Amino acid sequence: MTSVDLKTLGRYQIITELGQGGMARVYLAVARGPGGFNKLLVIKQIRGELVGDEEFMTMFMDEARLAARLNHPNVVQTYEVGEQGALRYLTMEFLDGQPLNELFKRIGREQMPLAEHLWILKLVLAGLHYAHELTDFDGTPLNVVHRDVSPQNVFLTYDGQVKLVDFGIAKAAGAANVTKKGVFKGKLSYTAPEQLTCDGVDRRADIFSVGVMLWEALAGRRMPKSDDVAGNIFARAHGEEPSIREVNPEVAPELAAICDRAMSLAPEERFGTALELQQALEQYLESTHGTIHPRQVAALLTTNFGTERSETRLLIDTVIKTVDIPVPSGLKEAAARGGPPSAETVKGASAAVAGSTVGGVELSAMAPESVIPDSSAEPTAVMPRRSGRGRIVGMIALLAVAAVALLLVLSRSQTESTEPQTQAAVTTASAAAAGAATGQPESATSTPSSAAVKTTVKVSITALPSSATMTLNGKKLGSNPFRSELPKEKAAHILRVSAKGYKTEERLLKADEDIVVAIELKPAKPTSRKRPDVAGSTSGGLKRVRPRKPDHTIDPKNPYE
Repeated sequence: MTSVDLKTLGRYQIITELGQGGMARVYLAVARGPGGFNKLLVIKQIRGELVGDEEFMTMFMDEARLAARLNHPNVVQTYEVGEQGALRYLTMEFLDGQPLNELFKRIGREQMPLAEHLWILKLVLAGLHYAHELTDFDGTPLNVVHRDVSPQNVFLTYDGQVKLVDFGIAKAAGAANVTKKGVFKGKLSYTAPEQLTCDGVDRRADIFSVGVMLWEALAGRRMPKSDDVAGNIFARAHGEEPSIREVNPEVAPELAAICDRAMSLAPEERFGTALELQQALEQYLESTHGTIHPRQVAALLTTNFGTERSETRLLIDTVIKTVDIPVPSGLKEAAARGGPPSAETVKGASAAVAGSTVGGVELSAMAPESVIPDSSAEPTAVMPRRSGRGRIVGMIALLAVAAVALLLVLSRSQTESTEPQTQAAVTTASAAAAGAATGQPESATSTPSSAAVKTTVKVSITALPSSATMTLNGKKLGSNPFRSELPKEKAAHILRVSAKGYKTEERLLKADEDIVVAIELKPAKPTSRKRPDVAGSTSGGLKRVRPRKPDHTIDPKNPYE
């Protein structure tokens, strides 16, 4: 399934497509409820051709479980996992704003006010520290590492909020599949040296990425790089990139020292936690610029993206006004006669009631610790005293709450028998990851295994369009999709994907773990062709003239004379 024309997903009305990548499509959607309730959210729908890939779906569920655990003002909130037929999707909070990299494109990186830029990085670090400190329900550290911290994944809202997004490739102890992938994680420009050399990765890799963003903030431009991918990798892996003082000698010494430490080649020489780097930036800001207010960042966006914001509002308003989801008649009849509705009526209406408001009170505050494997929410509510219609709708909502709660209890009781094995696996993986983070050998933190040591890794590569050709280290792969095995080794391979009419992409793959890659090429921008010049027109400053008539009449019998 390569193209999907969706109007709804589960109980959500699709408004518009926001974008797409090799693994998912992203939509803006609205959840509707009684009483005029409308809640905007974002849906990340997994591409249909990947749903049948067992390894990929395991990775997707790992992402979902981790994302649903994250609940912090500076991290995007994930609500639930849903399915519609063969489609699988995540729902996340809607952020009305722009990514940081889009702001750079609009105003120019060199024009970004330094104080606001540092303030944004400070809040990114706050979100990172929260994720790094996340624990399992029993208190076991999850050792989360984002591994793709970059301006593309920092979102600014029109009211001045800062959100870290896309934990899709984050590493967490206990993940069933994510940590087994040999795909290079992140963007080369912001990745840490240890990610390139296949060494262990911990929270200090994210600190390096923020260090690069700080370097660019102080330099007013991107970190230097060339078209030579191997050369860029070598420079990053060996610490041969220029320091900030080499590029901008006028940078404040305190900031230069902070930047140099964050970008240290050796992880142990960097800040130990994101909180330490955050506090260093806070101290500098307080001593030089005083208090930075969110409205200062909000002003940057509203000034430069006013047209885009107005167009988005108009689109949303138009769609919301054209769609109406009524309260099911069975609930109306039950409320009218004063008795409880049937079980079938409650079950059919629970999805519509969950997530709604009555008298301004929201009924579905989804617990960030849980991932719900269908499109219904787990509602909780505190109902105010109402009379008349408000009391009737309140009764309906509470009945729906009770029905959903009963279903959840039954579902959990059926899965209790499998939890000990799952918890054991999580604990073992958590211990192994913790050992890697502290530099201890794996044998000291994990249970010895009797299984034979793997000598090969599985390789699964899919590219869109299907006509795309792929090369690995310059050698053409024989099929698309490509399935094979490689010798397990601490080596990096360069994957190149190309197709006529599309932009070529390159990825760095690591052969020390199984590799799963899905790439969708972006269409190349059509080259502008100038219209043929006509007589009397100009091209490149040279005037075209009409051809002169021949000076003599041509004899048709002997035209060469």
